[in-house]
Amino acid sequence: MEKIKEIEKREFGFFVGSRENPVMVRKKRFRTQEDLENFIRTHNPLDCFVSVAYYDGDEWIGADLFFDLDSKENTTLARADAETIYEVLLDDFGLKEVAMNFSGSKGYHVIATDEVIRELTTRDRREICDYLIGKYKVETLDTKASIDVKRLRRIEGTINSKSGKLCKAIKSTIATATPLDDLIYKHIAEIEGVDKRGRYVFLLVKIISENYGIDANTIQQRIEELIRENKLILYTDETGEYVRRR
Repeated sequence: MEKIKEIEKREFGFFVGSRENPVMVRKKRFRTQEDLENFIRTHNPLDCFVSVAYYDGDEWIGADLFFDLDSKENTTLARADAETIYEVLLDDFGLKEVAMNFSGSKGYHVIATDEVIRELTTRDRREICDYLIGKYKVETLDTKASIDVKRLRRIEGTINSKSGKLCKAIKSTIATATPLDDLIYKHIAEIEGVDKRGRYVFLLVKIISENYGIDANTIQQRIEELIRENKLILYTDETGEYVRRR
């Protein structure tokens, strides 16, 4: 699950109850990441959200820059628009902490967490949206959602109850993104016993690269380092070559 930056300053919301009659519970607060994850494990909410805003008590003190891209008809276009915004924030605006997530349904989210943008007003955010639409022809941007400084966004690593799919990171420059070793260990557990063609390393590289936007060579090199460090075991049998966690 996503590690929430400055978690004690955030508001959280959850859909609870049944899928036929969900109820939104807002204004939940957590002091630590462990408290949040324990709550989700214990209560098993339908959907999990975190505010783009930061609060000091009840006082709003800033918000991340958030862009919501949606298209029921053309999710490929929504992804292309999200990719564009991700690159524009890094290149045109010079931001350093930018993430792009798949929402788990029909769209994508782009989030920037640099402190320099926290105090941007609704008007400032609208001007950025206009810039993206005007200069880069972004078509699937939900401007109303993207200028809302108290917006709740879906937590990466949780399930979208409407689709049953995971809200997942596509790419990120944010330091709190899941470490590569954790991703390797996670996906070894997922594919172990599934592939019978001896292509564990190939599949690990493919899955992590495609899902998280990490360079394939970087993943391959780290797997080889973990094998040399004896943290992963490379072994063979009559069906091929495999790797597993020690």
